[in-house]
Parts: sequence; C-alpha cells; structure tokens
Amino acid sequence: MKLEIKKFLKGALCISENEEGWVECSRFMPNQRNAYREDWRFYMCALGDAGICLSLSTDARKISFECRIASGYGTGGVPDKGKYEEEDWQVNQEVLYGNSFDVEVNGNQVLSIPWKQGNISFEIENPDEKVQEVNAFFPFMIGSAVRNLCVEGTIANTIKTYKKMLFLGDSITQGANCMHSGGIWPVLVAKGKRMELINQGVCGYVFRAESIATLEDAGFVPEEIVVAYGTNDWADIRDEERLTGNMRDFFTQLERVYGKVKKYVVTPLPRMDESTVEACMPLQLWREYIAKEAGKYPSISVLSGMELMGAEKDLFADGVLHPNDKGAKEIAAHLLKVIQ
Repeated sequence: MKLEIKKFLKGALCISENEEGWVECSRFMPNQRNAYREDWRFYMCALGDAGICLSLSTDARKISFECRIASGYGTGGVPDKGKYEEEDWQVNQEVLYGNSFDVEVNGNQVLSIPWKQGNISFEIENPDEKVQEVNAFFPFMIGSAVRNLCVEGTIANTIKTYKKMLFLGDSITQGANCMHSGGIWPVLVAKGKRMELINQGVCGYVFRAESIATLEDAGFVPEEIVVAYGTNDWADIRDEERLTGNMRDFFTQLERVYGKVKKYVVTPLPRMDESTVEACMPLQLWREYIAKEAGKYPSISVLSGMELMGAEKDLFADGVLHPNDKGAKEIAAHLLKVIQ
C-alpha cells in the first residue's frame, strides 16, 4: 500500500513537498531560520532532522520509503558562509553518531538503519498481525527528503495527535555525539510525557532572543517548553556584560512570546573541563546567574543541570561535554521525575 508520507511525519513545524513528491521537514519556521544564518555552521545544524520521525499505527511487517539529502544541506548549500572556510557537509558514512534511522515498535527500539540515498526498508516481527505503534526517528545531524512510503499491511484509520513540547538548546539538545537518534534526551522526555517533540536544539548555539522572536507570528503554541542553553555562552563569550545581557534578553523575549506557557529552564550540565576553561566567571556562578534571572518569571521552573546527570566520564561521548546514550538516558530519567 502506497501512502502520502507527509501525513505520518511528526516533530516538524513546516513540511514542504516539491513537484516530484519529495517531502522535507523543518524543525523551524521559515523566518526563524534566518537567525542562524550569521554562522553557516549553525544554519547547517538547523537543517538537521533532530526529533523528526515517521509515525505509523500499522499491522505491517515491512515498511519502505525513498530517501535523499534535503535541498540546501551539503557543501555550498548556504550562500552566506562569510569568513568561514569551506567544509564538507555532505553525509559522511564514517560519522558514528546521528547517522541512522532508529526504528521503535511500541516504544522499544528494534532496528537502527544507516542513512543512505535510495530505498530505505525494514521488516518488523508481527506474527499475530496486530496493529503496532511504529516510529522511525530520522538522523539528527542530517537533513533528509523522503517520498513513496509503502507498507505491506494496513494503517489504523485515525492518525494520533499529541500535545507539543518545544525544546530550545544547543548541541546537547540536538543530540550531538549520541549514537541513536531515538535515544537523545529530548526524545526520551517527550516520549515519557506522551507529547510530540519539537526539537530546536542547534549545535554551538547560545542565548539569542532573535531565534525565538518570529515564533510569535507563527501561530505555534506548545504546551510546555524546555530551555537548555548556557554552556557555549560560558565557554565562548569573554565579556560578562554581553554574556549576561544576551541571557536576560532571551528570557525577556521568551516571556513576551510564551508568557502563559509552562517552561522549564535547565542550567548547564556538568562539564569535565569546567575548572580549566578560560572564561569570564566560574561555570557554577554562571549557573546561578541563569537560575536567578529565569526564576523571576512565574511561568518558569528552574532545574539544576548538575542534578540531572553526574559528572562521570563514562556518561560523556567525548569524555568532556557531550552526553552519550547512557548520559542522555540519565538526563531524561531525572528530568521526568521532576516534570511528569
């Protein structure tokens, strides 16, 4: 059975289809992506499909679809690279993380299929031919276009809709260095809450009010928001006035756009290098600055990142900053205990 694939895609704010039937998803509103253009590496990361998934209620034993790289993703895809050197943003099959479709059946991961251009197909054990919940999470560091969804079986008559949960953050939120796209902590938290994830994590990003300004005009209002910026700000910005000013401006804008929405602000998670990085203040003091500012708003609950994941080297994929799958699972488990 051939299906209209865009009806079964979740985790996107915008879905487009060209005349050849290729469907592309975006985690951002079109105007919103302009905020990331000043650094083309931010923009390329914003084109990744973190949290986007193909979601089906089906008795099928086999599912397939065509896949190719999304338009604009890849070397030369961004016209305003500015001062940055040319880098290869084409899909590199040697990359060990964020490069697979993770398939879950009834909430349990059963397959991990490497991304490729061409036909993607997978078989599911279903001897009793029962309707099952099947989710295929897209690679979080790649922008994909898909078409020609086919299932060998039937689809449930109703497409389930869920309340939406928006995540705003950096590479740790996007999922960088986790092995599995279905195992990053925002996916696990949204799944635990039985909500649809909108993941606007972007590698390297910091508190910037302009990244959420255009959401006000988009008509998108999530039920809950999780904010997890701060570690890049602290490591990269040497001027204390600019560091704290950017953070204050962000929360002012967030409150203006989503003042009535329940929000959780996670202060920076542990870093194994926080005692050695040259910064304008200790990281713990920066955590306190964020907590104090965010705590001024009644709609915001401040959560300590230090209480969500231990400062243990085996929880980091790179041994320093980015949680691995085990670390992501720990973050999600602790966070869910607080916000369920």
